[in-house]
Amino acid sequence: MKKIILTGLLSLTSLIATDYVLQIDNQPFSISTDKTTTIKLNNKIHQVKLVKKDIQKYTGKYISFDYLSSIQPAIQQINPQVSQLMMATPLGSVILVQEYDIGNIPADTIYNIMKQELSADYKANPRKYTISSNKKISKVLHDGTKLEGITYTVHNLEENHIENTTSLYFITKNNKSVFVATVISNSTADIADKNINNVLELFWKTLEIHL
Repeated sequence: MKKIILTGLLSLTSLIATDYVLQIDNQPFSISTDKTTTIKLNNKIHQVKLVKKDIQKYTGKYISFDYLSSIQPAIQQINPQVSQLMMATPLGSVILVQEYDIGNIPADTIYNIMKQELSADYKANPRKYTISSNKKISKVLHDGTKLEGITYTVHNLEENHIENTTSLYFITKNNKSVFVATVISNSTADIADKNINNVLELFWKTLEIHL
């Protein structure tokens, strides 16, 4: 079970595309994202620019949500039964989503495995970091779906501040499951990751889960 869940964790392939071919009347023109390209069509010069919308929509197998185009999701099919998506900010905050087709998995199993893996580097250095006990949490989505989960913190003993706060949520039904993890990072006691606030707000506001 652990191998099935974790294979490829945080080892992702980004789907960011920067070069496109624009076809007009079957005539191809090479253009790049957010760069103005000059093309000649029917003896007329045109300035063409492909611009991303500020807000994009992601639709997976069992989930959908809106996201800021500046924080591009990285997606990987870990195996035929597990797919994974991750969005990360420059300071290291993360939203991680996994979709499973491997039966009704006990929530405690997921929490134990994921906490162990996500905090492995901190556990390897107990003189510098301590990891709190789990605290039960819940979240109600805009469509009324209720997610149960746990949250815990990593404390930096040397610098005396919270290194990050991790929340894990899991829902399973009809042999299908969705796991959501959010890791909110603080680089130092004085530098909080403000980017993640906008990313999280949009994610939770629009997240839909269909099992």
